[in-house]
Amino acid sequence: RLAEFEVGETAVLVATVVQANGRAMRNRKGRMLEAVIEDADGAQARLVFFRAWGHEQKLIPGATALFRGKLEAYRGSFQLAHPEYTFVADDESASVYASGLIPTYLAVPKTTDLSITIAMQQVLGSWEGDDPVPAELVDRHGLPSLHEAYRLLHLPTSRADIGRGKRRLRYDEALVVQTALAARRAEQDAQRGTPRVAREGGLLS
Repeated sequence: RLAEFEVGETAVLVATVVQANGRAMRNRKGRMLEAVIEDADGAQARLVFFRAWGHEQKLIPGATALFRGKLEAYRGSFQLAHPEYTFVADDESASVYASGLIPTYLAVPKTTDLSITIAMQQVLGSWEGDDPVPAELVDRHGLPSLHEAYRLLHLPTSRADIGRGKRRLRYDEALVVQTALAARRAEQDAQRGTPRVAREGGLLS
């Protein structure tokens, strides 16, 4: 929601188009599109596209989408210039985001959050990898498997899922560090010292 972001931040929010107006630009050729979106709180922001082509037929009043863009202040109101967007009311999006939670990712040019989520569904659906953490440790600490942890993070059904997935990955990071330190200590302990006879003017002196 708009209230969660400050001017200058990258905003990611679900909103509905309530107004859209395409028009010819004054100082150069082509058409631009101005639209107004509204979030669940009723807060509004202005969208502007200086190339209306490809957007004018999609961003019509009533369309609901996940918008991502830099939040700016313009004439006393919020504005997103050329935001990326993914519709969340069509059949494909509805099935992917059935839980109501929408994972968002670092911006990747020409790639939407929806396409990344769909890719993750395919990857996790054909997962055949082994879990590097022994089953005994996973059971002892009540952790999900690595496959399940990735599913909880990329395809969550609740916010509790996200916490469980993060906990497993944090455990993996800590285990790797502690294992490396233990291996280093074991290597040092295995080294045998060679006795040296003290001599005048030597290191001991």
